[in-house]
Amino acid sequence: MWSSSNGQTWSQVTGAAAFPGRALHQSLAFAGRLWVIAGADSSSLLSDVWSSTDGITWTQATASAAFTPRSNHQALVFNNLMWVIGGGDNSGARNDVWSSADGVTWTQVSGAAAFPGRFDHAAAAFNGRMWVIGGAAATQIFNDVWSSADGVSWVQATGSAPFTPRTQHQAFVLNNQLCIVGGNEESIVRKNDTWCSADGANWSLAYSYPVQFP
Repeated sequence: MWSSSNGQTWSQVTGAAAFPGRALHQSLAFAGRLWVIAGADSSSLLSDVWSSTDGITWTQATASAAFTPRSNHQALVFNNLMWVIGGGDNSGARNDVWSSADGVTWTQVSGAAAFPGRFDHAAAAFNGRMWVIGGAAATQIFNDVWSSADGVSWVQATGSAPFTPRTQHQAFVLNNQLCIVGGNEESIVRKNDTWCSADGANWSLAYSYPVQFP
């Protein structure tokens, strides 16, 4: 666990947190705590949830959340709840939606959302809605955009955004716009472009970085 106040100088908070080492998990800040949710260790998928107030001392909220063990999912904070959306489990790409107020008890809000099951997508809270952007299933990479005000009813903002279909990108909110940055195209072509939208349907290329970062 590392922290920084400026993005340049980083300090190691702990070299070995209490939770098992993992990849393809999700992290967020909620209720004054840092949270680590599911992912994969060297041999299996996980469904555990951990939290910390300082990055040093970690407490296990649950060893086995109600959702299936998974990786490459998305997690976000919306309407004073933590949410887990989609990802990949042992049955394939998921389109289920879960929420929790405490990290211990997880409620399935939707077992099959309107968007196709996917992993390696991006998600963010913007303009009073949750958004799911791009990602992949077993044989398809997406550039669609979906949103929901409650996690139950999902509306497709666009089935084909102007950015290329991609995975492993990131979404964020900046200057009252929903933006995505980077990711992988088909055949693992790394991207370093940034796209933004005020409504999730109409996207503009904000920046394309030919040399600034690799």
